[in-house]
Amino acid sequence: MKVIHKSIGKLIMVSTLILTISGSFANAETILLNFATTNPTNPALADAGWLSIWYSQVPNPTYFPVRFTSGDLEQTFTTVIGSQIFTLQGAAEGTVGSYINGDKAATSPVTGEGFYVSSAHSRPFSLSGFSEGDQISVYAISAWDGNSRAGMVTIGSETTQALAVDFISGLPTIDNFTLINNTPFTVSADGLLTGFFNWNTAAGSEGQIGGLILVVTPVPEPSTWLLLAGGVSLLAALRRRCR
Repeated sequence: MKVIHKSIGKLIMVSTLILTISGSFANAETILLNFATTNPTNPALADAGWLSIWYSQVPNPTYFPVRFTSGDLEQTFTTVIGSQIFTLQGAAEGTVGSYINGDKAATSPVTGEGFYVSSAHSRPFSLSGFSEGDQISVYAISAWDGNSRAGMVTIGSETTQALAVDFISGLPTIDNFTLINNTPFTVSADGLLTGFFNWNTAAGSEGQIGGLILVVTPVPEPSTWLLLAGGVSLLAALRRRCR
């Protein structure tokens, strides 16, 4: 894989970036994903429950494992727990990458760095680890250049700009994120949340994404449905007896 380091600090990736993060999402209600340039440097992120998805030319598996795949080069770090995969697929040199604004990242670690899709490009992403039938609402936020270069995010048939709402500094809450899909995404049998990160069509610039918040409504397990059905039947029988 070819990684180009620019003087402004951008990392530009060729082909596909695949990152593996630990944990199980199946029963989660809210998933906080921070897009980072290198290993997490602000402990407040982990303390607040954020999972930092990051890439660097030299990954540090002490934090979150990362896998790069491009041509003949493959670096793989795996976790003991779980196998959830986040994939952001590039197409050619400069299509996707990441950047960190050191000064801003020190005070606003989620929006001070992030991933970007270059101008006039739209790239698919996916996240695994869900159950068929799960309903997912996706929220997104802008990154280091603020709303002026916020990327567009597509979930299903809806495309919405990832704007930061009434946010200045610190760790954003879901109220500071923009809801991308008014209609929840329904997970199919492959267990994937899929979508696209897009350039900023309004400004004609690259599209920057600082992070995502996923609100997941899990589909009940079959055993849960059986218990509910049994409980309803029992209540009906008791009601008939009381009469």
